[in-house]
Amino acid sequence: MSNIRLYALLAVFSVLISGQVVGATVLISSQVGDLEFAEPSAIGGAKSLYYKGHFVSKPRYTPRGLEMPVSFMTPREDDFSPSKQARLVVFLHPDESGAGNFVNSGWQMAAPRTSIEIRNQEDNFKGGPDSWWGYSRGQTGEFSNHNGERIATSIDYVLHEFGNRVDIEQGIILRGTSLGGTGSVLQSMILPRHRSQIAIVDAT
Repeated sequence: MSNIRLYALLAVFSVLISGQVVGATVLISSQVGDLEFAEPSAIGGAKSLYYKGHFVSKPRYTPRGLEMPVSFMTPREDDFSPSKQARLVVFLHPDESGAGNFVNSGWQMAAPRTSIEIRNQEDNFKGGPDSWWGYSRGQTGEFSNHNGERIATSIDYVLHEFGNRVDIEQGIILRGTSLGGTGSVLQSMILPRHRSQIAIVDAT
């Protein structure tokens, strides 16, 4: 094999492995099986589809062995195709004392026409090991980015399920209000796997 061909193969391999720039190939984690979803339901007159699920309890996702909910909403089928791709938006909820209002209720989410909106439940930082969308501490006292792992695996799942209907080349929007606004800034710096795909941090 010539040196030129070898260098070309190495260059392609490095891009596939890293996916370090917006628009580069994004490798999808094998951890998508750690998520389970019920059949989607239609929301509102726009007929957006709302998917509600949860993470199988594993140490990387929660320091306390809890079942952590996650949800996302896609555009209606007429507005969601390879020719009408949707952009990824990850919304980080404000402090709501772990009630799950912003994750378990489809009515809290905007009915999208051109985006997929993902929502994860944050480890509640009150009454237990601390967390606030950043690193959290388990019973062992070790710090880990459990929140970021849930966000990243949720992104993996959407990319796995919808493939070329997702416009990953535009980059991911991290959006949050109050506590979630701070979390958007934090996760833009520490999010696993997809940090290089973040294009906008919309922190209110």
